[in-house]
Amino acid sequence: MSKVVISGYYGFDNAGDEALLYAMITSLRQLKPKLDIIVLSNNPEKTAADYKVKAVNRWLLPEIWSAVKEADLVISGGGSLLQDVTGSRSILYYLAVVLMAKFMGIPVMFYAQGIGPVTQKLNKLLIGRIGNKVDVITVRDRQSLEDLKQLGVTKPLSRVTADPVLAMDGNQISLERGREILTQAGIVPDDHRRPVLGISVRDWPGLEQAIPALARVADNLAEAEGCQVVFLAMHNPKDLTPAWKISRLMSSQRVVLQEKYSIAELFSIIGNLDALVGMRLHALIMAAVMGVPQVGVSYDPKVDRFMEVVEQPNAGWLPDLDEASLQATVTGVLKNKAEIRRNLLLKTRDLAEKAFENAVLAVSMLKG
Repeated sequence: MSKVVISGYYGFDNAGDEALLYAMITSLRQLKPKLDIIVLSNNPEKTAADYKVKAVNRWLLPEIWSAVKEADLVISGGGSLLQDVTGSRSILYYLAVVLMAKFMGIPVMFYAQGIGPVTQKLNKLLIGRIGNKVDVITVRDRQSLEDLKQLGVTKPLSRVTADPVLAMDGNQISLERGREILTQAGIVPDDHRRPVLGISVRDWPGLEQAIPALARVADNLAEAEGCQVVFLAMHNPKDLTPAWKISRLMSSQRVVLQEKYSIAELFSIIGNLDALVGMRLHALIMAAVMGVPQVGVSYDPKVDRFMEVVEQPNAGWLPDLDEASLQATVTGVLKNKAEIRRNLLLKTRDLAEKAFENAVLAVSMLKG
């Protein structure tokens, strides 16, 4: 039986990264049902239980060594692993796993990664040197491929695909559980007079200045469009703090969902929205999978890149967020949501094929 080790930011209660893992496992097992998968996780017991895989502690070198030694393929998988905006430790950790695998002669794949930003000279050098030892590279957008080339990574087979989560089939996700969660929170889905507007924010430099504007826009949309406003925490509990800050400045009815939900539940909740205003990339991607119109609020180039790919409106860069423009954009999206939904589903159907290519390439690297 073939064995794959997956390295990434898993077991930290970040729904975006958990959605990546969920999608990767789903696609890989669709092609190879008996594939033996081992995940390097911050919470191996929970990861193993949630995804029916084996998992080891990502911080314990003997466990990592043992897992990688027995692997037929190591996947450095999904998300923005190679960036130093949040510090250099991310780059050092993930490249160390790659080096370990190559030292043992194990094939390595960068699986639909989003590259950068990378600002420090040493990090650029390390990515260039170690990246050229990787066997196959897929990236989730064209700019990431250009960034790799600029970092000197030119030797491996490289291809632009799409984010793994886009391979998920929204038609296979039931809306019932999400409807139940929203109803229990006081939100009424499917009320054509009162659209459900989701908001997904994260703590980031520039957000504090934008919080009053976001609260006013949400209030204005509740009054003018009858919106039922619900805040989603993609990284719980971290995202709850900025959500509460906005919520407390609002005068209209609003809900902050405080529970930690499974990936299937989050898909279902988002699928019941009429529109989503999002900073979190994978909140936007999950909305796209479910055909939910969205408006991006950019804090990182990855958000801009995705909004361009799905041809959805971007309200602009977080520190320069314009209140009037954001409100007008969301209002326009709500008024044209049926047409936007049709176009979005067509767009994501093509992206789903590209996203599935990641798994096809990975499985083609296995011997048995």
